[in-house]
Amino acid sequence: MRIAFIYKYFPSLGGAERVMTVLANEFVEKGVEIVIYSFQQELDQPAYLLDKAISILPLPDKRKIASSMNVDYLSNDLIKNEISILLNHDTISDSMLLCKKVKEKTGIPLITLHHGQIYLPYSSLFSIVCIKQGFNIRKALFPLYYLYVLVRECLHHKKNIRICDAYVVLSSSFQRQLGSSSKIQAIGNPLSYSSFFDMSQYDKKENVVVMVGRISEFHKRFSLALKIWQKIETNPAFSSWNFEIVGDGSDLAIVKKMISELGLQRVIMTGYANPEPYYKRAKISFMTSAFEGFPLVLLEAAQNGCVPIVMDSFEAVHDIVDDKVNGLIVPNGNVEVFASEVEVLMNDSDRLFSMATSAIEKSHQYEPLELINKWLNLFNKLNLR
Repeated sequence: MRIAFIYKYFPSLGGAERVMTVLANEFVEKGVEIVIYSFQQELDQPAYLLDKAISILPLPDKRKIASSMNVDYLSNDLIKNEISILLNHDTISDSMLLCKKVKEKTGIPLITLHHGQIYLPYSSLFSIVCIKQGFNIRKALFPLYYLYVLVRECLHHKKNIRICDAYVVLSSSFQRQLGSSSKIQAIGNPLSYSSFFDMSQYDKKENVVVMVGRISEFHKRFSLALKIWQKIETNPAFSSWNFEIVGDGSDLAIVKKMISELGLQRVIMTGYANPEPYYKRAKISFMTSAFEGFPLVLLEAAQNGCVPIVMDSFEAVHDIVDDKVNGLIVPNGNVEVFASEVEVLMNDSDRLFSMATSAIEKSHQYEPLELINKWLNLFNKLNLR
């Protein structure tokens, strides 16, 4: 079987790109041939280790993704390479239009994987709207604006579902939000790493809190994480703890300025790096995102005994974290409660150890075998039509 992935930006950095790489590598392990088509290449080489058997092919027209040039090129190449299924990783309108035209021209079944959540919580969208300074009509009329966004997103997903033969979301909670269509499937993200932290080595972990992700204030809300850390850093009881931020992105200068303005002394920014060694060394992981789909960073932290503390800003967090068992889920946007919960946990080494152990146990649910088999069953079902 031959599967073609399509994504607007590849190679590039980000969660969706990481998931694509993990899935592609796992499919190759199962004997599936993979080729990746992309509109723009942000990096010269893949940021994450990609099997050498996988080809990355650029679309010829860089100006308009759904142009007739790209439709003709992709259609002809899919037929020439005897592609069985087109797996689209991008649900924005122009990418969906390209896939729709190619599907109509070739008859090749189309699966779309939606990497994000379905609807933003009220408080998350409000925090995003408030980033804009000065008079803000969306903020002034926010209840109406939020209703407009919900309707817009609902119509967008319904349109996408009509185009596809299957529409895959990352959580059963997302599946329920979209309704009862038989096209909708829920398949979570698989673990990135093959090994799990050895809890007999837990005493080698350091008093470190880690936060991993693209440096984007709009998305990750580093300002909230830094305000939380400010409360912890100024408490003498936690003078041995440090905060490490692993990642790079467009708002790097903004985050560095925040660190300076808040007078923080124990924040280390590593830049882009393989996060696995940082998870292995850290005891706690922060996530303050305004929105997420099914974030790999939570799974990665959990499988490395790094207890995740997360704001309740996306439905799938409840699939990954059982509150007060293998991590903590804090009310969305509540800096005070978040900091207080962290301090209580830092003060209780036995509880921290127990939660780290439970986090590793929970992460085993996302080992690739079962999840990849769900994908293969879906491929076979569509390929036999």
